[in-house]
Amino acid sequence: MAGFRAMLSRMRAIDPDLLGRWGLPGEPYIYEVLPDGSYHVADAAAPLSFSDDAAEMTWDDQVFDRQGAAGIGVEGAWRARDSAESWMFTADGSYQVGWGDARPPATGIWALHDHGRRLWTREKLAQLTTDGANVVFHLIDGGPQSYGYTVSDGIWTLLDPTSWKKRAAYHRL
Repeated sequence: MAGFRAMLSRMRAIDPDLLGRWGLPGEPYIYEVLPDGSYHVADAAAPLSFSDDAAEMTWDDQVFDRQGAAGIGVEGAWRARDSAESWMFTADGSYQVGWGDARPPATGIWALHDHGRRLWTREKLAQLTTDGANVVFHLIDGGPQSYGYTVSDGIWTLLDPTSWKKRAAYHRL
């Protein structure tokens, strides 16, 4: 364990070759690594509309009611009509979502697409650190997971840190 901790202490920055959006063949998700090392996963942007008074938001066929002060657009607090799901969208492009149970809230980033007619959210799953040969996923809902890695010709390959067998190959989007 001491060796693992020593490796983590050397891993402070994120490899710039990992920055950007990635996909795994056969999966509908988009994975994104930001300059601060945060690792996000997302579905495609979903349709978004508002009632005339902006008190109701329909997002991907789910209806949400604005909580608190009146407003316009997505910024602010929203609660799903048919569940305990609640969202807080902030002006800095971040969000927090809770489900009204013992699970901790999830965090992520959001953006409007298609002139405000689609909402794209990306949930933060981990914080990455690298040392040029190893990447550690510091998972939000768990401990660290370490892999060897390479990035070449738009492919980010994760390798088992013991056997060096290929575990996954992301493709740059």
